[in-house]
Amino acid sequence: LDFTKIDKNPFEKLNKLEKLVLSSNPLKFLPKDFFNGLENLVRLEINQTEIEQIEKLDLSKLKNLKKLIK
Repeated sequence: LDFTKIDKNPFEKLNKLEKLVLSSNPLKFLPKDFFNGLENLVRLEINQTEIEQIEKLDLSKLKNLKKLIK
């Protein structure tokens, strides 16, 4: 699945999600509220994307994040 845009709050009700792989997609940015609902996320993979910046405030919501692959 290739996509270039993600809607606001796509994971709001997936609070048990621990791993999110967005690798190998032409994403350029993540919306401000992208991480809402991902409080239990442990691993985030955004390698092989065109994402250049993730706002610090958004990452602060990921209290359990142990590994970021970019």
